[in-house]
Amino acid sequence: MKLARVVVCLRRMILACLAVFLLCVFNTARADPISPGAVARNFEAVGYSGLDGRPGFKISI
Repeated sequence: MKLARVVVCLRRMILACLAVFLLCVFNTARADPISPGAVARNFEAVGYSGLDGRPGFKISI
C-alpha cells in the first residue's frame, strides 16, 4: 500500500518535471520585427519590442 503511494508520487513528479522542461524548450521569445529606417552602426539587433505608438526611452552614447 505504501509502495503504491510512492510510485504515484514519483509519477507525478516526473510528469511535472517533463511539463516544465517542455515549456522551457518550446516557449521561445517572440520579438516584433525591426522597424524600417532604423539606423545603427557596430551593433547587432537581438530583439525589438514595439510600444503601440507609446513613447519609450532611448539610450544614446
